Amino acid sequence: MSNILIVGQCAKLRVSMSTDPDVALFAITGAARVSRGEPTEQSGSYSNECNERLVKNLLEWGHMTPFEFVNLYFEIVTSRAVARQLLRHRHAGYVMESQRYCDYEDCLPVLDHKPNEMSHGIFMDAARFAHDAYISLIHKGMKAEDARVVLPECVATKIAMCCNLREFRHILSLRLDESAWAPIRELGWMMREEFLQYYPHILLDGVLKG
Repeated sequence: MSNILIVGQCAKLRVSMSTDPDVALFAITGAARVSRGEPTEQSGSYSNECNERLVKNLLEWGHMTPFEFVNLYFEIVTSRAVARQLLRHRHAGYVMESQRYCDYEDCLPVLDHKPNEMSHGIFMDAARFAHDAYISLIHKGMKAEDARVVLPECVATKIAMCCNLREFRHILSLRLDESAWAPIRELGWMMREEFLQYYPHILLDGVLKG
């Protein structure tokens, strides 16, 4: 008998030395000053206000290479349908939960893509039907890695994602657009809000501005 568990999307930014706000600011501005021929040993002598002004100028000039010196690491829960869109951004790195090693026999976690009331019943029936088929195949001796092919795209999955700040800005510029699919746009806003907690002084352009 199928058992469907509705879960929600989430995105968490894991903070380390490379994602510390002051370290990030120093990394961006330090790299930028190399291109200007300034002595790197003097980079630590600039005030945060001076560094923030330089970051703003870099964005206005479209000089984006220094933003590649800041790396971000997200832990994400979403559906496999949304994951397929996210994984198209090939300048980021990903590790996704493998269904080969997942045991869905007792419960199938699915992402609620918020269908309207009229279609919600159809959505749940389809998920239950697929889960019943999966369970039946397992009981007939099929391995999980083979039985997984009948599972729907709404199945929830975990993703570890890493990217530099330049690529992150590019991803959000596409995924926050009104033309983007609603679930990937929702995930984009979650990632943006996580980012806002740690990088308020870098959000000085239209893509990430709070």
